[in-house]
Amino acid sequence: MDLLLSSEVAILCIILLGYLIYEYLTHVNNLQYKSRLIVVLISSILFIACSSFYNTLDMGIVPIPNEKFLYWYNLLYNALALFLVYSWSIFSRRVVNSKEKVVKIALVVNAILALGAIIFYLVYPDHSKFQVLNADGSITYNSFDYMWYFIEYLPILFCLVQAIRAYLKSNNYAHRERYFPMIVYSTMFAVSGIIILFNENSGAIHIGLALSMLYLFIKNIKSEVSHDGLTNLNNRRQFLLDLEERMKANDKNSLYLIMLDINDFKVINDEYGHTVGDDLLADFSKELERACQGSNARPYRYGGDEFAIMLNCESVVEVEDYCARLTECIKNMNKDSKFNKQITFSYGYAINNSDITSIPDFIGKADERLYRMKDIYHKANKGKSKGE
Repeated sequence: MDLLLSSEVAILCIILLGYLIYEYLTHVNNLQYKSRLIVVLISSILFIACSSFYNTLDMGIVPIPNEKFLYWYNLLYNALALFLVYSWSIFSRRVVNSKEKVVKIALVVNAILALGAIIFYLVYPDHSKFQVLNADGSITYNSFDYMWYFIEYLPILFCLVQAIRAYLKSNNYAHRERYFPMIVYSTMFAVSGIIILFNENSGAIHIGLALSMLYLFIKNIKSEVSHDGLTNLNNRRQFLLDLEERMKANDKNSLYLIMLDINDFKVINDEYGHTVGDDLLADFSKELERACQGSNARPYRYGGDEFAIMLNCESVVEVEDYCARLTECIKNMNKDSKFNKQITFSYGYAINNSDITSIPDFIGKADERLYRMKDIYHKANKGKSKGE
């Protein structure tokens, strides 16, 4: 890539990343760890600007004043690369929610190595072991300079491995949707680094950074549209899209739909206030997700105090087992309840068999069972609550 094209690409990438920062600050409200992602974007802009100018020095377009200037600029370049790598590593670990001590220890060790490399670079007397400014103004990189590649790209490989592991281990569809962009970014960064080894003036890493950040932004916007801010579950819109997709792709007699709602939720709102009601919905949603762990169940907020769960299983016994797990989770939640009322829920389910002809039909079948269970609950508790 010639200098003019490389510079134009770098400028376009910087403009794109700057625009993404603006969008995150002004239009994206529900994104977790938004501040950490903005730090990644800022560090990307600084790195691309520094790297692009380095290319002009390396290609002799801008004369290098002396070796001392080259020495300090090379340190700045690698310091910004480390800043980018570690800001991404921190963001990626938060998104993946990795609690693996091995990964944490590896990143800490690598950070110590990075600090050691900077100190070594500063105190080692023979600068020519890193790079040499030739008489014609070109730069020759020597063996010591390549230590930066190892230190800078090792954390990216850690992030890639932990994201792939988390993606493969998770049965939660929403979680896997969050993990996949982590894999894309780390892969593009690693591939760009390999290209740079063969062509140091390539703009591949600039393009890779910009495209992966754009991809992450698109996924975040999609998540924003499909996300319920109160419960952190996917919302009704995403539920209907996913249900349609699953009904088309799924074999009959393996896809189950559970519809459920909280008993006497209106009473809770009336007696304790809507703030407590909102807290209850958030806590209830966490228990829904907890009950989904270890299964392929996908929970959604359908609306109000109504929730939906899709799951693939072989028999109705697995559906009842899931509901039993959820009941136990809610019992544990009640122990730490902010109010005296014990929270319970009613549910109904249906199977995607040959009798189901449409999405409303599928939901309606599950609702029929739900309403029967609600009716039994109200008859058993007649006079104990004000109703819903």
